[in-house]
Amino acid sequence: MHEITCPACGSSEYYTLRDKRFQCVYCRRKYSTVNRRNKLSLPAIQAIAKSFWEMIPASAAAEQQGVNSKTVQKCYDILRRNIAAVDEQIVREHIGATAISAGLFADVRVAHQLGSYVEPLFCLVRLGDKDFFLFVVSDAKEQPSAIIGPVILGWIYAKNQKALVALELDRIHFLPVAQATANRTENRFWKHAKQGLVRYHGGFRKNFSLFMREMEFRFNNQNETSGLLVLMEMLQKDRNL
Repeated sequence: MHEITCPACGSSEYYTLRDKRFQCVYCRRKYSTVNRRNKLSLPAIQAIAKSFWEMIPASAAAEQQGVNSKTVQKCYDILRRNIAAVDEQIVREHIGATAISAGLFADVRVAHQLGSYVEPLFCLVRLGDKDFFLFVVSDAKEQPSAIIGPVILGWIYAKNQKALVALELDRIHFLPVAQATANRTENRFWKHAKQGLVRYHGGFRKNFSLFMREMEFRFNNQNETSGLLVLMEMLQKDRNL
């Protein structure tokens, strides 16, 4: 019989935990003898991807599928991080940066009509037939290398510092670049994002940037069939599952 040893210190003394993993007596490392690369079956990956697509909470999805809620939550986190990585690469390739200086918001003529307390969060841009956002920062280390003006759809801003810190969605709004030419298409992104964020009951505040990239992905991939294929591919390629 193969001896069970700790992958960190090599000790063969361990405790058996409730979730069937082991914990080393000496270094306290928790580990498993299961080959993680084959831990989740294809049907399980498909089910978790569909639960994520349908925005089902990890605990509810785990109960439905008969798996550990931590496993589902880990998959959800993997998906958000992969989505963010892919979208940020697209933005960086087209514009040269994923953030933009707050000074550009101050240069928008209609922004002055909102008062001196407003705080910009994102700059919304159109790249091809999809919409992406750049985070607004006071001192952007990366600056857009492309001429960004023509692709800017508008800005998403908080009414004041308090609304920004607390991420109060009802006090965060969309400002088109030109109010006179604003149309519903330009405002759909933030409306769609807010509707999605609300379903997380405040959980998005823990890692706002990842959840916003998720909303960006959902807005740009509203076809369920193609969207699910992307999500399943991300989970299948991840070596930690």
